[in-house]
Amino acid sequence: MNNRIYIYGILFIAVMLGGCNNSSNPTGQAPPIKMGDPATIVTETDSQYLVDVVNDLNIVTSRPVTIASTEKDTSPQAPADSSQPTANTDVPAAPVTGAGLEVPFPQVTFFIPGIGTKTYKEPNLETDYGASYELTEGSLVGNKITIQGAEINDVYMRYQTIIVARNNLGTLPLESLRKLTEWKKVKGSNGVYQIEGLEDNKLQGLVVSNRAIRNAISRDARARNWSRNGIQQWLN
Repeated sequence: MNNRIYIYGILFIAVMLGGCNNSSNPTGQAPPIKMGDPATIVTETDSQYLVDVVNDLNIVTSRPVTIASTEKDTSPQAPADSSQPTANTDVPAAPVTGAGLEVPFPQVTFFIPGIGTKTYKEPNLETDYGASYELTEGSLVGNKITIQGAEINDVYMRYQTIIVARNNLGTLPLESLRKLTEWKKVKGSNGVYQIEGLEDNKLQGLVVSNRAIRNAISRDARARNWSRNGIQQWLN
């Protein structure tokens, strides 16, 4: 088998805005009674058993996200004491400009400078909870991500690597040879966060034997309905 093995990575970023989740079926009740179904017709006449004990449900249709208030504080303020030293205040990040990837969700806008991307399915940023892009130009190594539009509590990052076999026949991603890292808190302030840990000597990947790679090639090629002859060409 004359194959070259490569490791590719997929980056995931999560932002903690401070919200809550709502279940689409919080009660876990069975489906509602169908009108006209003889198996569910109510024949009880005693009023003590005909009391409505089901609470009404108020469905929240929008994503609840806690963001910073933009209303001015009208409460009276104490006069400033000029004799006391003035504390340093954080300066908000400047508006994002220049070339790069900008992802404007309703609550927050993400921006990574100096990279080019493409997507295979255009996301609906008004309703989707995430978006995926393929890096085509530039690099994420040592880059930064700017997040604006909401009060950010924490930012976490993790990535997934996959082993890809390549030879004169083409490339074959080995789906069964993936590694997903744990979430790691990203350092940053004022809406600017450093992307770290993606250097070649720091990337985490599976350590596998040649036999494991051959088995993965056979398994993934069969999943793509390749012919037996085609699989054998990859294994030669």
